[in-house]
Amino acid sequence: MVGPVVSLQYATQTVGGFTESNANALGLKVDSQSADSVQTGLGMRVSYKARLGNLAVKPQLSVTWQHEFSNNTRGLSASLAAGGSIINFQTVKIGQDFALISLNIPAKVTRNLVANVGYTAEVGRDHSSNMGANIGLKWRLLPIMLFLLTAHRPPFSYNCS
Repeated sequence: MVGPVVSLQYATQTVGGFTESNANALGLKVDSQSADSVQTGLGMRVSYKARLGNLAVKPQLSVTWQHEFSNNTRGLSASLAAGGSIINFQTVKIGQDFALISLNIPAKVTRNLVANVGYTAEVGRDHSSNMGANIGLKWRLLPIMLFLLTAHRPPFSYNCS
């Protein structure tokens, strides 16, 4: 199966200020900082259903072009904890256009249990490298809940006295 992928993502990250300890007069006091990201993605996803022994698997590969809209530089301020001048740093601007490649392999273990293995990587982003792997289990409760709701219900009766 082949289909389009369109995405809009927003993320924010905040790191509280901190002061280094056990460095005596050389300990740094670093101010808090935050960063925001707004990205869109446009691409394609390819998947197919297969059997691996008794397991039903559906490998999925997606490739998207991502565009970052936020100004992704930020300032950092620090000073010696004992006092003194404030030192200001500016982070390097990372690329705003890059590819996102994801491979996921979900496997239906039972009627309600799906196992998943996946890998995602950003490719071609200037001054940045980001990749990740995941392993997960998903237990579907809906069929069980529907069974419980309908299995113990008394038969329908209508009494007209």
